[in-house]
Amino acid sequence: MRQQYSVHEYQGDARTWGQILYDVYKPQASTVLDPRQLSGRIRQWQFGQVEVSDYECCPMRFLREARHVGPGCEDHYFISMPYLPGCAMNLTQEGRTAHCTPGHMILQHTARPSELMHPTVGAIILRVSGPALRERFRNTLDCLGVALPAAGSAGALVSSLATSLVANAPTLEPAVKQAAGESLIDLLAIALEAAAGDLPRSGHAVRAAHRARALGHIRRHFRDPELAPAPVATACGISVGYLHELFRDSGMSVWETIVETRLLAAQRMLREPVGAPKSVSEIAFYCGFGDVAHFSRRFSRRFGAPPRQFRDRAP
Repeated sequence: MRQQYSVHEYQGDARTWGQILYDVYKPQASTVLDPRQLSGRIRQWQFGQVEVSDYECCPMRFLREARHVGPGCEDHYFISMPYLPGCAMNLTQEGRTAHCTPGHMILQHTARPSELMHPTVGAIILRVSGPALRERFRNTLDCLGVALPAAGSAGALVSSLATSLVANAPTLEPAVKQAAGESLIDLLAIALEAAAGDLPRSGHAVRAAHRARALGHIRRHFRDPELAPAPVATACGISVGYLHELFRDSGMSVWETIVETRLLAAQRMLREPVGAPKSVSEIAFYCGFGDVAHFSRRFSRRFGAPPRQFRDRAP
């Protein structure tokens, strides 16, 4: 992208305007909803891994179809923040439709099908590298197709910095632009994390998928004595609170699931030893317990006998 790319008060045919939009915002099909109002203006700057554009446009419809999101497609997120009073941007993605008005923002993933429609609009639009955002905030999927707050919350910091960058871009040094872009991604991740805690979860299938992913992580890493709810949530791209909520539905907490997984592994080792015999303490440490006495108490409570007696009774 150029350091600054501008289309000032453009008026012409829909095909030419559509090509400009395609060049600036990449593969998608665009339709001018009212050719009599055909006009637009785009200013765009680069700040490291973030592009910021000030977008003013007549009523439009943008469609990303399978042909636009196939193998090799770009991996970016658009964050749109309308500022023109009375305007709204309507985004449909992942089966959800967001009605985004000033004071809100919407997150759109370029690698997934979507539809975006708006009347005459003025908006600040960010384009952020997909990997750069996901390494800070993994749970982007739940934020697609949802109107998120951009006023009176962490989102206000994103809006304020982006607006300031637009106003001051011509005077900023390249190193400052690079640092400002990184700060903008950091603030965006904070805003998404804050918003994600209040988002409704999309049905039993999504909850089941999140829980299955968490269980898989626990089963692969139960031997790690540092395994706890926080690293499980981080590995699965969800908040700790949401992780506890998922397991609360099943009647067994995250901690209880971790301990149960360790106890079942110890039971198998005591009942059917593989390789050289291991002492009770070796089995305890192997299965992620940091204290042998604690392991023995939990094992006795779960299986009705201390580990040594259980092994002696095993057929």
